Amino acid sequence: MSLSRRAEKGLSKTSNGEDLTQLYATDPYHPKENPNGYIKFLSGENIHPRHLINPKFSDATHSFDRNELTFYPTIEGEPSTRQAVTDYINLHCAPNLSKKVDRDSIVLVPGVTAASDLLSQTIFDENEVLLIFSPYYHRFPNDYGNRGLIDVECINIYFPDSGKFELRIDLLEAKLEELKRKGKTVKALLVVNPRNPDGGYFGESELKPVINWAVKKHSLYVIFDEIYNNTVFEPLDNGSKFKSALNIVDEDPECDRSKVIWVWGLSKIFSVPGLRAGVIFSENKRILESIRRSTMYNGPNIVTQHVIREILNDKEFINTYLPANKSLLKSAYTNCVQLFKELNTVPERGIRILPSKSTFYFLIDFGNFLKERNFEEEKILQEKFISEKVLMFPGSILKMPEAGWFRIVYTASDDRELREGIKRIFSALKKNL
Repeated sequence: MSLSRRAEKGLSKTSNGEDLTQLYATDPYHPKENPNGYIKFLSGENIHPRHLINPKFSDATHSFDRNELTFYPTIEGEPSTRQAVTDYINLHCAPNLSKKVDRDSIVLVPGVTAASDLLSQTIFDENEVLLIFSPYYHRFPNDYGNRGLIDVECINIYFPDSGKFELRIDLLEAKLEELKRKGKTVKALLVVNPRNPDGGYFGESELKPVINWAVKKHSLYVIFDEIYNNTVFEPLDNGSKFKSALNIVDEDPECDRSKVIWVWGLSKIFSVPGLRAGVIFSENKRILESIRRSTMYNGPNIVTQHVIREILNDKEFINTYLPANKSLLKSAYTNCVQLFKELNTVPERGIRILPSKSTFYFLIDFGNFLKERNFEEEKILQEKFISEKVLMFPGSILKMPEAGWFRIVYTASDDRELREGIKRIFSALKKNL
C-alpha cells in the first residue's frame, strides 16, 4: 500500500548531506579506540566552551523540581521560560529596542530546524517559493521542503573574481521576475545572518535595502535566522559591528512588522544542540497562533525548559560566558587556519581560505588540485577525501558558483583530531594531483 501523496512528495526530495553523516556513524574516529575511523568536519558543533556550560547542567539537575513532570507544559512554552528568553533577547540579541520583545510575541519550539519546518507549513502553500542567498546551509531545502512541500530558490551572492559577498537588489529583482515568468509564487525571503557556511555576516547598510525591497516593494515575508548572532568575534572590514534585523526594523516606522519573522535558538551560542531549543518571534498574531497550535505536537518538554531558564536567568554567568565564548571561537579559528598552513605538504599548489568573522565555519578553496575546475572533478576530489576517512561538505551541495570549495567546521574537534583530519586532507589532495 502506498504512502500519502504528501509523504511521497516529501520523500522525493533529495536529503542533502545525510549520506555523509550516516557514513560517519558507521565508523567514527576515536584517538585510542578507533584512530582509523572517519574524522568529520561536518556538523555545526562547538566543543570549546564545554568547561563553561557544563556546570550549568549540574545546577539544573540539582534545582529541578520533579513534580513538574506530573503536569503538561504550556504548549507555546511556560510563561517563565518565555520571560527568560525575551529578557535575554532584549539584552543580548536586540538591545535598546523602542518596543521590546515581550513573551507573548514568541513561541518556543524544539530548535531552529523545527522553526523552519513550522514556518514552511504556516506561511506557504505547496509549491510556493522561498528565496535564499547562496552559498547556503545545505539542509534548508529539506528543512523547509520535506513537509512544507515548497521550493527553495537561491540567489548567488559570492563572486569569485572579487572574492566578495554582495547583496544586490538587481539580482533579487531578476530572480523574482524569472520565477514569475515560470508561474511561481514567491512568498518569502530567508536571510541567515551571521552566515553559514562562510562565517561572514551582513552589515546594516546591506540589510536595509533588502528589507525595503522585500517588505515595502513586494510585500514578501522576511525570515531572519540569527542563530549565530552572539558568535561574532570580528567586526566587518569597514569597522561595522553586527546589528540585529530586529533593531533595523525597529528604527523604521514605515516597515510592516507583520511581514518580519525572527528565529533564534540556544544550540549554537551555548553549544547545546542536543537540548533542541528554539524561538520564533513575530508581531503577526495569525502566524503566532498557527505555530502555537502546532506546538501541541512538538513543543519543548518541561526538562528542556528548566535548563533554558537555568542558563538564561543567570545574568552573571551570561555576562561572563558570551565574551569568553567569542574569544574561544576566535582562537579556534586562528588555530585551524594556522594548522592548514603548518601541515600543508603541497604549498606550491596553494589553497585559499575566505576569512571567517563568526559562526563555526570557513570556506576553503582546493580548486588548484582539480584537473579541471568543474563539479565533476570536485566530486572526484570528494571521493578522495572519503577514501582518506575525512568528511566535509563540498561546495556543490552549498550552491557555490565555482567548483573546488569545501566547508570546514573548526570548532568540533580537539587539537589532536584537528591535526589528524588536516593531515588526511593533504594526503587526499596529493593523491588527486
